Parts: sequence; structure tokens; C-alpha cells
Amino acid sequence: GRADVRKVLFTGFNQGNQQHRMNGFALGLDNWIYAANGDSGGTVTSKATGKRTNINGRDFRFKVTGEFETVAGQTQFGRWRDDWGNWFGNNNPNWLWHYHVPLRYLARNPQLAVGATRRNTFSSNRCFPISAKMKRPNNPQSYGHVTSACSAQPYRGGLFGKEFARSVFISEPVHNLVHQEVLVPDGVSFKSHRAAGEEKSEFLASTDNWFRPTQIKTGPDGALYIGDMYRLIIEHPEWIPAAMQSRVDLRAGHDKGRIWKVVPKGAKLRNIPRLDKLPTQQLVWALDHPNGWQRNNAQRLLIERNDPKSHQLLGSIAANMLRGIVSPQARIHSLHTLAGLGALNKETLARALRDDHPAVREHAVRLCEGGNEALARQCLTDKSPRVLRQLAFTLGEGKGKLVTEGLVYLAVQHPKNADIQLAVKSSAAPHAAAMLKQIFSQKGRPSVDLSNHLLQLATSGGQQEALAAVLNDLTGDQLVTAGELTILAGLLDALHARGQSLIDFRKTAPPKLKAALTKTAALFKHARATAANPNATLAERQAAIPLLARGLTPIDADKKTLVQLLAAEHPPALQKTAFATLRKVHQPHLVSALLGSWKTFSPAIRAEAIETLLSRPAWTQALLAALEKGNLAANQISPAHRQKLTKHTDATLRARATKLFGKVDLDRAKVIARYAGLEKLKGNAEDGAFLFKANCAVCHRYKNQGNPVGPDLATLAGKPIADCILDPNRAVEDKYVGYVIITRNATAHTGVITAETPTSLTLRTAIGAEQIILRTNIKTLQSTGLSLMPPGLEAALPPAAMADLLAYLRGE
Repeated sequence: GRADVRKVLFTGFNQGNQQHRMNGFALGLDNWIYAANGDSGGTVTSKATGKRTNINGRDFRFKVTGEFETVAGQTQFGRWRDDWGNWFGNNNPNWLWHYHVPLRYLARNPQLAVGATRRNTFSSNRCFPISAKMKRPNNPQSYGHVTSACSAQPYRGGLFGKEFARSVFISEPVHNLVHQEVLVPDGVSFKSHRAAGEEKSEFLASTDNWFRPTQIKTGPDGALYIGDMYRLIIEHPEWIPAAMQSRVDLRAGHDKGRIWKVVPKGAKLRNIPRLDKLPTQQLVWALDHPNGWQRNNAQRLLIERNDPKSHQLLGSIAANMLRGIVSPQARIHSLHTLAGLGALNKETLARALRDDHPAVREHAVRLCEGGNEALARQCLTDKSPRVLRQLAFTLGEGKGKLVTEGLVYLAVQHPKNADIQLAVKSSAAPHAAAMLKQIFSQKGRPSVDLSNHLLQLATSGGQQEALAAVLNDLTGDQLVTAGELTILAGLLDALHARGQSLIDFRKTAPPKLKAALTKTAALFKHARATAANPNATLAERQAAIPLLARGLTPIDADKKTLVQLLAAEHPPALQKTAFATLRKVHQPHLVSALLGSWKTFSPAIRAEAIETLLSRPAWTQALLAALEKGNLAANQISPAHRQKLTKHTDATLRARATKLFGKVDLDRAKVIARYAGLEKLKGNAEDGAFLFKANCAVCHRYKNQGNPVGPDLATLAGKPIADCILDPNRAVEDKYVGYVIITRNATAHTGVITAETPTSLTLRTAIGAEQIILRTNIKTLQSTGLSLMPPGLEAALPPAAMADLLAYLRGE
């Protein structure tokens, strides 16, 4: 029961709330050890290599030899995989995520902006407890909905029967149950649903309120093992009101806990083998076993043993030369065991690429990386979307004409498959010029999105000759299409992200490119006419608007057109496109133009207008001046936007905003005391609905209204008032802390970070818009240290109004 060696491998993991620390070690098929972030993050230093890695927003993997890197996902507790190498995790309010995009491929293309690297597989967050409903320390309204999901464990025991081959078991300790989701393949990922017969029940539920399942594992005997903390209180004290803490024993059960073993009735448990005692040949055959625990450990021991006598049999299994005898799981393990031993040869790979099981082919394609990328081209016409996506990822590790041709073939043959397109883009950086040349010399075209990305790479990578060829192709036909306008808009956006206009770019362009840029005048002329034409289709106008006021000749009429398109008579899609374009053009009089049309704006467009004006210091100054002069009433500014102004990084702007909106009472205890009798007040839900729209909807979603920036208020309505509304910074979770990002084009973006990849950040703004920002375009990034939800709402919500709001949120 003691380790033979104790040795520190890595340091730097943040030690925050005990429920949010890094956790869980799981061996991957690729011979790395994977772990969950836990939500606390940190900058980790490898003692062996000295390399420092920031893990904020990501899980990680490592080897005991010192290698360390981040992987897709931010799991709260328990990151586990299935037989095929798919990784799963979750957080407390979400049953199941599948991490389907490998981060290491994204890191090689700094111009690739990616939002989500995970997929929500489940369709409902309902659960069906059978224990007595206890008084909860918080969130009473969320009873019957998942609030503590953790340890999403795919079942790999082989004992429960074929119907459990796609089952994932998930702990839900607050509701005293274990939930089951059944995976259904969906492209490169999955959807999931409740198991048959469990539509309104759970796989395991207890009447005992102390039953707190927190970790699940598949055992070597095929049973499902469940770690039960067995505690009276499972919630962390940070989220429990002080008054309640004094009435209960928070440590009750600290000396208890048990492990449950779940098996099918009448099933005979498998014997647990001593794999370390088996001869090498028998250990190889142990890879062909229905139990995942056994296959994992057989692979690990074979690599540790490093016996050359294993190579021939491993090769025969991996190449499927024993057809019909060994399982596809065994073939995958054999491939990765050979790779771990440095003994995977080209002949074995070539045979595995022709395997009759798509998962084997997928892993074989991945293992072609490191010199055999061209060999993987034999899978170009594969029928499996997962194999094709992996091929697009793998080709990016190679060089030469064959790689370029393979990437273009995949892009052209699968223009509507977003997963394959993303993989091609991740591989494109060193091949952009060659890919552009080949694409525009053939009839088949890839998606506009990929064409735009290749153009972006060409502008940033100095590949002017390829760029000139593309522009000449775009302007070669008299008939202008929406697709051509969209491609040109992509070029403009790539320049804007670097703080350049088309005029600036043309000044330094070589002669051939300068001539090609001059020809784009016809496209801008067509766009101007189409954007203002009410008879054009919505798609045509949407493609044209992003070109307005961004051509080689500044035209003031374009700016007026953009402002006019914000009026309520235009469809919301056109309004949003016009706003997005206005943010990218030089418009010194934008404030007066927007305020002049203010009365014609809908509430959503008004929020967009304020968000736009707060994106640049000059516009923010003009907005404050309009507020000071009374040209715009201060109550037209939402609480979230007020906080953005009163916490501005510019001291002068901050002082003016504070004077305008009044100082917030920083003594939260006194404020909370004024609401002490709130529960005795009878609220009016109808009035509360109006108050929600006016004060909360800009940042919160409830009953399909509002923006999902902060937490869904359906899960927070019962939280202690001091923690949630009057003192939002008292116990703010990291995922709701605000950040200010200034990009290289001097634009300010404020919001919460919802996703991170090696190349980009995804920011959700106060109006609920998702912005993906490339790291290469970030000038500064700074945390406010505060929740986006502002203190001081008591000014708009006195006790009677607060009672109305809570009545609405509680459905009274």
C-alpha cells in the first residue's frame, strides 16, 4: 500500500476550492496519462524538462519522463475514455461532453480561430431521484435537474452485455444517484439519450440521502465500481449561507465512505489475472480481451517489459493477419503498443490502413504521422467521416505535392462537412499558397470559409503571388456572385484583424498584387448597389454589406447606408451584419449617427449599439459626452454596460462614468441588511418579468429570453440573495469572471472566456455574442477579477421590486 518511489514530476497546479483541483489519471491508447483540469488551472513546470505550460481552460496529458501538454476540454472531475480512444468529461450542470477536436493540430496554425472543442451529447438535464427531498443550502428550484455531474465513465467491462457497449455512467451525488447515457455515433462525435426503460428513472438511485457517488470505474472483473463519499453535506461551504452552516455539521460522515460493486444478476465475475506474471506471448494475447482494464494494463506492461519477442505477434494482430480471430480493440492496442516500443513498421501500417473496421483505420492514419503521411493517402476515398477527418489532420504533418493534393481533394469533396473542413484548415498553414494555386486552377471549389482562411494565411504569410492569382480569378467574370463577395470580405477581415485597411495593404503590395487589388473596384461597386437594393435576396445583401466603406476609395455614402440598415424595418440578420461592418470601418461620427436613429432601434439593436460604442476609446468618449449632455438618458444603459464603463481601464473615462452613474455602495453587508425581510414580501411575478427584461436579460437567459452570458437563472433563483444578486462578487466562479481584451486593431472586447485553444480565445460578451479572437491578434488581456454581473442593482431593485423579480424567477 505504499509507493516504492516518491518523486515530484510537475509543479504549479493552482490549489483553489477542493472541488476544483486537478484530478483523475487515465492511461490513453497513445501511452500518455490524461487528467482533468478541475477548473483551477495553473502554470505547470516539468521538473525534467523545465518547460512551463499554462493549463487554464484545458485538461492535460503527461508522461513520467517529463513530457507535458494540454488537451481539449476542461473537465471538473473525472476525464475518462472508451475502447476507441474517445475522451469524455463534464461539469456539474452537464451530463456529458465529448472532446472531439485534438488541440495539438490546432496549435500548428496560429491563424485558426476555433470556438468549441467539445460537444454536448445529451438532450435533457433532468434526473429522477428517489431519496427524500432535503432542504438544500442553495438552488432549491433545481431539484430534479443535474447539479453535480462528475466522473463520466464509459463502461468497458464486457460483462453487462452488448446493450451496454455504448453506455456512459455518470455520478450525481446531490440527488443520490448514478445516471446512464447511451451514445449514438453522429459524424465524428456522438449524441446520447437515456437508456431504454430509464426514461423517468435512473440506472441506480438510493433512498439514502447520505449516498454520495463521486467516482465510477470499470473493474478488472467486469463489475462497475462506485466510490461513495457517504456524507450528510456534499456542497462546499463556500456556497452555503453562514446561517445554515451554524445549524448543520458540515463534516458529518468524514470518517465514512464505501465502494459499491454493481454486477448483472446471475453473472459470473471474471477472474482478476496477474498480468505481470504472464510470459510475453501470453501478455500479448491479453490484449484480445473484452475487459478494457485488462487491455490497458497488458499494453502498459508490454511497453515496460520492452521484450523484442513481442514484436512479431503484435504485428500480426495489428495487421489483422489473424482475420476473424482477434477483436478490433486488440488490433488498435497492438498498433499503439508497437508505436510505444518504436517497432511499428510501414508494412504493418499499410495493412492496418486497409482494415475492415473504421476505428482501426482511423488510428492507423494517426500513427502515419512522423514520416508516413503520404502512405495514409490510400484512405482518401474512405467512407468513414472519422477516418477522413483524421486523414486531413495527419496530412498536415507531412510535406510535398502529394500532401497538398490530398488536402485539396478532401476540401473539395466534402465542402459541407465542417469537421473535415476544420481539419483541412488546421493543416493548411505551410501549404496555403500551393493549395490556393491548385484550387483556383480547377473547377471544383471548396467552401467559402476555407477559401477565406487560405487567403488569411496568404496575407499574413507573405504569399502575395498566390493572393494575386486568387484576386484575378475573382474579378475575371462579369457575373459577380455572393460567394466571391464573401471571399473578398474574408480578405478584408484578415487585414482588419492586423489593424490594416485595403488601402494600407495596397500601398506596400508588389506590382502584380497591386494590379489585382485595383481590379476589385468592380466588386465593391456591385456590393454597394446590392446592399441598398430592397429587391435583392437576403443572402445577397448579407454578402454585400461587409464590403461597404472598406474599398480602395473611402465613400461616405456607404457609412450612411450602414447606419440606415440598422433601422427596425430591416431584418435582424441585415442589422447585425451592418453593425459588424460598422465596427470595422473608420467612422468618427458614429455616436451621433447612432443616436440620431436611436428611436428606430429595437432593444436588441440598442444593446448592440452600446456594445459597439464601447469597443473603441474615441467612441466611448463620444458616448459619455452624449450622456453628460442629456442627448441619451443614463437609464438607457444596462447595468452590465454601466459596470463596463465604471471599471474602464482608462482612468479618465472611469471617473466620468462613475460621476454619471453614481458610486456603488461598496459596503455590501449594509445593503444586504436592508433586504433582511425580503422573504416575507409577496412578489408580483408579472411585474418581475418586466424587471427581468430591463435589468437581467442582457446577461442572463431564463424561459428562452435573454443572453446566456452569466448562469441560467433557473438554477440560481433559490440561492442566498447575498451570494447571487446583491453581492455577485462574494463567491464568483472563475468561469464568470470578466476579461478585457484589447486587439491589435485597438478594439476593446469585454466578456467571459468560454473556451480556449492554443491559437484562440472565445469570449462571450455582455449581449451574448460569441467572439473568437486569435491569440496572435491580442495586444493585451486582463482579468477584471470581478463577475460581469455588477454590484449596485439595489438602485434599480428595491426590496419590493426584488420580491417581484424572485417571484417571476421562482415561477410563483
